[in-house]
Amino acid sequence: MKQYQLKYENFEKMQHFIYGNNINNSDNILIQIFTAVVEMKFIKDLTDKITSMLPRAEIIGATTAGEIYEGNVLSKTTIILFSIFEKVRIKAKLLSDKNEYKIGVNIVKELSEDDTKVIILFCDGLITNGYEIIKGIESANNKLIVCGGKAGDNGYLKKTFVFTKEGITENGVAAASLTGKSLNVTTERSFSWSPIGKLMTITKALNNRIFTIDNIKAIDVYRKYLGDEVAKDLPMSATEFPLIIKRNGTYVARVAFGCHNDGSLSFLGDVKVNDKVQFGYGNVNMITSQALEMTHRLKNKNIEAIFIYSCSVRRNFMQNKIGIETSAVNSIAPTFGFFTYGEFFTFNRSNELLNTTMTILGISEGNQTFYKNEPTPNSENENSSKAF
Repeated sequence: MKQYQLKYENFEKMQHFIYGNNINNSDNILIQIFTAVVEMKFIKDLTDKITSMLPRAEIIGATTAGEIYEGNVLSKTTIILFSIFEKVRIKAKLLSDKNEYKIGVNIVKELSEDDTKVIILFCDGLITNGYEIIKGIESANNKLIVCGGKAGDNGYLKKTFVFTKEGITENGVAAASLTGKSLNVTTERSFSWSPIGKLMTITKALNNRIFTIDNIKAIDVYRKYLGDEVAKDLPMSATEFPLIIKRNGTYVARVAFGCHNDGSLSFLGDVKVNDKVQFGYGNVNMITSQALEMTHRLKNKNIEAIFIYSCSVRRNFMQNKIGIETSAVNSIAPTFGFFTYGEFFTFNRSNELLNTTMTILGISEGNQTFYKNEPTPNSENENSSKAF
């Protein structure tokens, strides 16, 4: 496979780039677009122009809360990634349905074949229940690896878009399948938040909204354990103290993004009654250290391109140190991606919606690379690595 990348400035420069690199002479092209421009007209114009030059290419894209380009962390840009495959086949589709679980089932039905290995999935960041979608995929085919994330809007939490060349939606998903025996897929993740304090139980919740924890209003739980200042500044103050849930032998985080008059909180991810939760605490040095450990595990893998789908909360928390982990990964292979409002990841054939996590999809074509996953001490709940 070949990987080309462009920071979009205008149509003329993009046209010169595409024709100058003979991208137009290729058949199996996946184009990923990550843009900070949350405007339908801009996105439609861009996808239409690309399609006019590359009519056989498949496009998936999302609005962002930051972009990753050659391992560098950017803001307010548009990046375009051209992945050109020799034998791997690509299908992409824009889907929307009130029944999100059904969307997941339909993704498998419409995009997967017997030798499909990975689904790259982008859903809007604020409306669609991403957890139901990935569980629908899992129910239809639990051998598929799911990667990607929920779209962002530069932290404003007002409107997000995902798109293909078929169209644009603020309430749906853009999905692409990669199919072929020659495809190598490696996935990794870095989490590194530590659970602290009392183990509590969610006692009333619906979808992504928590009403009570230990029969106390959600906002009052923050006030009780973290103080009046944190409670007063919710939801923004909650980014430093996500709720940590243990599921399927691994930790997942949930970050609050909305407060309601009844004392409930909305989170960037699903929550369930009887989930056991603790507050999470992040240490910047530990986060960067574990990300570097993850990079070390990737060194001997057969990887030609890396896509990062990393949480916007992680970026906000780590500030200017966030580039340490993304640039380290770029030393393995050309690295691109975006900052999300939630990350999709497959762990032990279970699809999960994560927060505060950096997830990695490494791909290549050629001889398969198989290796045993040997987690480092005390990190088996933190990281996962597989080749398929």
